[in-house]
Amino acid sequence: MNKDVIITMEGIQHDVDETEALIETVKGQYFKKNDSIYLLYQLPNKEATLKGRIKIKGETVEVIQGNSRLFFEVGKETTSFYPSPMGEILMELDTNVLKIEEEEDSLLVEFKYHLKMNGMYISRCTMKIVVVSDIEKET
Repeated sequence: MNKDVIITMEGIQHDVDETEALIETVKGQYFKKNDSIYLLYQLPNKEATLKGRIKIKGETVEVIQGNSRLFFEVGKETTSFYPSPMGEILMELDTNVLKIEEEEDSLLVEFKYHLKMNGMYISRCTMKIVVVSDIEKET
């Protein structure tokens, strides 16, 4: 895969009454280092540009955006503090599915998890990350 990529991140939150989806597509960089895959990108935000990094190593995925760090590993409940205008909120992530498929010019990462905040179950979630070479940068 080229260093320059297009990253599409689709997050779906399945609540009791409704399903909410958020899709972001950005240009970014892809590289490998020490048995890990890294994706670097920037998300436009109302106040400023938010830098993001995704690290994939073995059967784990770490997503860092701004001051937020989320860690996903099947069979482990992980915790993270999520910044909000009212202060930090304790998030608990219980990952039950993690699929990573890498091909010559693409990468698919999909994981499903249960989300709790401050010990209270909120929803089940799905995150799908699709990475493809940026064809425009090849020429």
